[in-house]
Amino acid sequence: MEEYDDEDGVARKIFNALKREKRFLLILDDMWDAFNLDEVGIPILSEENGYKLVLTTRNKGICGQMQAHAIEVRVLSEEESWEFFKDIVAMRGAILSKDIENLTKDVAKECCNLPLAIKTIGGSMCGVDNAAIWKNALKDLKEANGEFKGIDKVFVPLKFSYTRLPDTVLQYCFLYYALYPEDHKISANELIDNWICEDLIEITRVREDNINKGHTILDHLIKVSMLERCNDDDYVLGIHVKMHDLIRDMAIIITRTKNPQSEIYAGQQLQDLSIEFPEDAERISLMHNDIEAIFPDSYFNYMCSFRVLNLSSTKIWSLPKSVSNMKNLRALILNLCRDLEEVPSLERLEELRMLDLSHTKIRELPSGMEAMVYLQHLDLDCTEELRVFPAGIILRLSHLEELTMDGSKWMLSSKTGEGARIEEILNSTRLAILNIQFEELSDFLQHAKSDKWQMMKRFRLSVGSSFRISSP
Repeated sequence: MEEYDDEDGVARKIFNALKREKRFLLILDDMWDAFNLDEVGIPILSEENGYKLVLTTRNKGICGQMQAHAIEVRVLSEEESWEFFKDIVAMRGAILSKDIENLTKDVAKECCNLPLAIKTIGGSMCGVDNAAIWKNALKDLKEANGEFKGIDKVFVPLKFSYTRLPDTVLQYCFLYYALYPEDHKISANELIDNWICEDLIEITRVREDNINKGHTILDHLIKVSMLERCNDDDYVLGIHVKMHDLIRDMAIIITRTKNPQSEIYAGQQLQDLSIEFPEDAERISLMHNDIEAIFPDSYFNYMCSFRVLNLSSTKIWSLPKSVSNMKNLRALILNLCRDLEEVPSLERLEELRMLDLSHTKIRELPSGMEAMVYLQHLDLDCTEELRVFPAGIILRLSHLEELTMDGSKWMLSSKTGEGARIEEILNSTRLAILNIQFEELSDFLQHAKSDKWQMMKRFRLSVGSSFRISSP
């Protein structure tokens, strides 16, 4: 597929690819709506041609609309549910007392025999050996279950696991993930950086301490099955996590009523921004959409309470000037906006902690950056049109902890004398993570022995476009 293929072009490519096969099995998972197969390029299915389609859905009516033979995937039996639940709550072979075992059986029944519900509740109650706590959990689940019918009942045990999180810090960090699209994999480093930028965890002056706190929170969320660790973790980029789509649905429901409120439209195939956001909303996620229309300059005038604006992976090519009026903004995320050429002045965004302009076409940094004295994270990876990084800015960014510029057109050079020099970067007082490129090997060799590198948490040094040295 090409980035700008229209629907007919995509359907034609799918059709040609499938018709080349003597037979195929196509699996469509988690369908919410029916559609015409020929519109997306799927050939006519028949036993004679060996073409087969399997779909999964929570709505049996879709099977009829798609003319598919419906096969119900049954939930676990009571015995299977109990064995699964017991394995989770009595982890590491712990023996449950008779009183608690009887209570755990009753709690397991409230999970509707659904594996995801059993897993999340079991995770939240793992290691609890106090009968009073089990009795209270059973009471809460029974009362809540009476309010729901059908598939909605699964939200009861999921929300129960959320309320069982030990403190509001863990709850806020969990809810933050809902800003990302369904099934989105996110690196632990990125997620923890976002938590730090938003002060969701108690911040100290030592960056490593903050990161360690973040990993402790992340580990807890994984252990109680609120987040899942991905099996294909990248050796260089580290741990990645994702969230089950039902748990994310539950998280979105909570964010609509919780303070601070979030407006989440990630991955909804929006093509324009004809949305009026409540003035008291603090986070807005529009990432992974087809938005390309330029907003009116006044669009963000009355959104002063916003703390996060995420427009990554959209087709915008500029931002309205009113973005500078979002005085409380903590994170402006524009990565993978591959058509973005221009960003207005950001001099009024004094509270900004994160600015991500990676994989954009910007040719120069936004004006007024020196005013962002609290900026911690600046990502300029793959800004191939960026001509220069002006001298003097980095020293004004006294809280800057992470600067990444892999694949930027501007490279450090002792010859041109244009823009910031390596000495300016190395003298940044709090810089802990650095990815930069040297234009010449001689420039790299001149600074490679600096003791400044030993003071950093992580760095990556590139020479030209290929030679690279990284720290652990």
